[in-house]
Amino acid sequence: MVKTVKELTQSIQVKEVLGSGGFAWVFKGVYQASDVAVKLAAAPKDTDRERFCREAVLAQQLRHPHVVTTYVARGAEMSSEMIEQCLELHTAGNGGGTGAGTSGGAGGSMAPNHPGVPDAFNMLPNFPSTRSEDNMGNPRVARQEAGGWGNALRSVGVLPDQILMVMVLELCDMGNLSATLKRGVFVPVPGRTSLLAARRMLVRTATEICRGMLHLHISNVIHGDLKPSNVLLSRARKDRRGFVAKVADFGLSKLLHDDTNLVMSDHIGTVAYSSPEAIQGNHSKACDVWSFGMLLWELVAQERPFSSFTPAQIMMGVGYNRLRPTWPREVWPELCAIGERCLATNPADRPSFAQLEEELVVLEEALRDESLRMSLQRAAAAAASTASTASTTSSCTDGPGPSIAATAATAVAAAPVWAAVPAATTTAAATAAPSAATAWTAVDARVAAAP
Repeated sequence: MVKTVKELTQSIQVKEVLGSGGFAWVFKGVYQASDVAVKLAAAPKDTDRERFCREAVLAQQLRHPHVVTTYVARGAEMSSEMIEQCLELHTAGNGGGTGAGTSGGAGGSMAPNHPGVPDAFNMLPNFPSTRSEDNMGNPRVARQEAGGWGNALRSVGVLPDQILMVMVLELCDMGNLSATLKRGVFVPVPGRTSLLAARRMLVRTATEICRGMLHLHISNVIHGDLKPSNVLLSRARKDRRGFVAKVADFGLSKLLHDDTNLVMSDHIGTVAYSSPEAIQGNHSKACDVWSFGMLLWELVAQERPFSSFTPAQIMMGVGYNRLRPTWPREVWPELCAIGERCLATNPADRPSFAQLEEELVVLEEALRDESLRMSLQRAAAAAASTASTASTTSSCTDGPGPSIAATAATAVAAAPVWAAVPAATTTAAATAAPSAATAWTAVDARVAAAP
């Protein structure tokens, strides 16, 4: 816990709101000259500090390409004076200062008080002019954007004697997986995205989530609330999807001690993704596997699980093993089989994330090979069609002759067979080629030397 506003806000600029949920708000911000996400959460002073600060403690220990990175976390017991000082930080560019006392500089000067004018207008900063002789504008104006610590605290609604937690996170600028599903990213689009390509993108995303969760479990951390909205997407231009998936939000995470595999807690995640034993207060790594299974079901079915039930009905139905999702096996039997194992009633029968990651990789490899096979077939059909057209033209001009179309079709049809030849065979053929060339050269030499 820090003691002053300067320590709490140092080097952190807060801009516009990105989203909110539960008791936390997330803002776009800047930290050490890099775009970041700034998460603010407030809780009463009598809150269990250990539980409230657990997210910050655990998140800073996790470092993985498929887990959202937490750069820094700070907390403070907010007094009335500290709240007033934060409210005076009007702009995003003056984190760590007390903007009311500045003139010029990054924060701009405050407008003078005018009698009869509401205080809200007197508090507006007096921004410097953007005019300049070189037509480049004032270099400091770019930092004075809408937002700031004052607006952030008003949004969060922090009150005196509350604990304010500030977390600086990796900025995932492509939203979350839940919103992406609603946009139909994994749905085939004729002429743009084939069924096999859409399925490969879906499986790749699920595999990345598995890898992030595997890192958590290796670190003895139970996520506790895995669901599509807690999977964030970071821009990746080299990936056909345009993003990579990262596991986020550790507000309900729990740390396992070396001597136990179970944690007792009344705090559960979203009930639609919670396992029967988690609803009953028993949390283990297998609970995260169940949640992942429900996430897989949503990816396949393209709808939220148990959407027609109330939370109370879901808790009763799942908790007493009377409510299960129906897997659309006719749509995708291979992925449905993996998902069904994640929802095994007995936690011991559920696979680990290491097993799931391997199975999903094998599934994507099969999709890739099938896509390649179909591409070769299409190429063969196109070549045969072209050869047939050429044969027809030739027969009209030169009379009867050998079937060029048949010859071309036979050659192209052999392409998949050639593609399947092992690397060792092709290497041996390449090695034998020079000796054959040498033999032909020797024959030519003997012919030339003959009388």
